[in-house]
Amino acid sequence: MKSNAFSEKDKIELRTKMCAICEESWRKNGYMKTSITYLTSQTKISTGAFYLLYDTKEDVFVDTLIRIRTRLEEQIQRILIDNPNKRGLIESMKWIYREYEKSQFLYDFSNPDFRSFYQKLSEEKLKDLKDSSIEYTNFIITQAQLKAKGDVNVAYMALNTLLYSVSMPAEVQSEKMAAFDTLVEIAVDTLFEEI
Repeated sequence: MKSNAFSEKDKIELRTKMCAICEESWRKNGYMKTSITYLTSQTKISTGAFYLLYDTKEDVFVDTLIRIRTRLEEQIQRILIDNPNKRGLIESMKWIYREYEKSQFLYDFSNPDFRSFYQKLSEEKLKDLKDSSIEYTNFIITQAQLKAKGDVNVAYMALNTLLYSVSMPAEVQSEKMAAFDTLVEIAVDTLFEEI
């Protein structure tokens, strides 16, 4: 396939394939060790062709992050359809925590590798990612038919803080899941009420 002959369909397929490869490498090796050369060799396109798909390495990572987030959101929605209540929110939080646990390179914002990625993003891109995350959190709470008992921002921050505990050191791994499960039960019950 000639790089200058990519149809829009070709571009969509190549971006999808490249994002899948990027996600796998990001999970295993992190952002810094995932190169354009690796992505293009695995996608079987030239470096020049890469730049017909993305302007920068960071753009493919943002696209990958958005695709991952979309998958996570779809699974959370399935959980909430079955349980549109506090129990659904609790089960969603437990599920997403376990997903984060599997791929800390993707979700550990305190990790130097992740910070390196975020530092290369424009202020506008960072704002877009943050805003879409806040919008989705609002959507989840609405889907669960809940409302915050107090300040909604404090409630969201409390849930996010619990999720960040995924980056706790390995020596406490064995108790981490049980502690999270207990804390999320308490937090959701304390912070939210059913509408």
